[in-house]
Amino acid sequence: MISDENYLMKVDPSIDLAHASFISCGFSTGFGASWKTTQVQSGSFVAVLGLGTIGSGAISGAKMMGGTKIIGIDINEKEIEKGKAFGMTNFINTKNHSDKFCSQSVKDSPQKW
Repeated sequence: MISDENYLMKVDPSIDLAHASFISCGFSTGFGASWKTTQVQSGSFVAVLGLGTIGSGAISGAKMMGGTKIIGIDINEKEIEKGKAFGMTNFINTKNHSDKFCSQSVKDSPQKW
């Protein structure tokens, strides 16, 4: 296989391969979405739908790029602590807002917790 050097990274040999694959695939996809694809600007408000591996990467990338309000959206309340650890500033559980569209919940979200 031939791959451009921009898509490679050195992995510490002491890291469990299961953890390395978590970082190399889903997380980097989400991180790249914030960093390279959408090019989040400093001071931006960002909403991330789903706080799995890809969403966690998107939150981390948005934080690195200077996003000031980073809203995580998920139906699983257990994802809140993980989202906070990656830089999420607000959380919306869409099950708690079934009376309105997700976009309206984002608009109504407070500035900070």
